[in-house]
Amino acid sequence: MPTIAMRLYRRLARAFPHEFQIVYGTDVIQLGEDVVDDVYRQHGVFGLLRLIVDIAVRVPVEYLAEMRRDLAYAFRTLWKSRGFAAVGIISLGLNRRHGHLGDSILHNDPQGSSRRSRPGSPGDDRSRFLSIF
Repeated sequence: MPTIAMRLYRRLARAFPHEFQIVYGTDVIQLGEDVVDDVYRQHGVFGLLRLIVDIAVRVPVEYLAEMRRDLAYAFRTLWKSRGFAAVGIISLGLNRRHGHLGDSILHNDPQGSSRRSRPGSPGDDRSRFLSIF
């Protein structure tokens, strides 16, 4: 049973966010390897289950904490450059209003293939050839 718990613990320890793993990654895995046998001897299967549930709950909490830090940094950066933020928000609003898909196709289509008629379409000269067969 401790080997299965250790495998689960390792997988969950690898699921932490990248920044968390850089700082604490090897320590978290080493802690699990050191503790699993002692927890099993003292508390049995329920102790191992509690250990696994504890790390399983901790992984999403760390992701949420990282997102909170990233959002705080984004708002701080936007607040420092309000003019840039205003231009970006207005341009996104206008782009959304006038259809961002059409703009994307026009800007990402250097050959103009989306504006050419397709083979077999009514405006294509080859449609007469296709209608013969």
